[in-house]
Amino acid sequence: MPGGVATSFESLTSAVVDAARFGDAEGLGRALADASSAPASTLSEIIVALGELDALVRDLEGEHGLGAVASSWARAWAAALEDRQVALQMREATQRRRAEASVVVEKVLDHLREERRPMRSGEIADELDLDIAQVSRALRYLQNDDLVKAVAAPDGCLDGRARWYVAR
Repeated sequence: MPGGVATSFESLTSAVVDAARFGDAEGLGRALADASSAPASTLSEIIVALGELDALVRDLEGEHGLGAVASSWARAWAAALEDRQVALQMREATQRRRAEASVVVEKVLDHLREERRPMRSGEIADELDLDIAQVSRALRYLQNDDLVKAVAAPDGCLDGRARWYVAR
């Protein structure tokens, strides 16, 4: 596939095998570089393809001797693409956690507004069936945004250590 772009499992395999067969080092480099810019959804396929490709091109020594080079490049690119896939999965997980955290923040703020009384983080967590650590983080975030404020314990409260919060 000289001059073309490897856009799929089949075209990548074809491009690398042809480059190794015909001694086209530039074509080999182009084909493997194209694989690195593939969409995240096809990375798994390409990683598998590179594993299979490694076995194919190892036998293509031929007169140009690029089989071993293609094989080592295929292994190196497979490792790099696996790293990229892990990074993309981590980014997606972070985005999911942020979305979930924003839901908790909204729930905590809505609950404080509905209750219209000072509440402790543990009480909020119990009533909303959330983890107290999530509620505490949400309260800190809401305080930073000036939507919630810490207040003195209500009259009759014997535990002065607990922090109480109200919506602004």
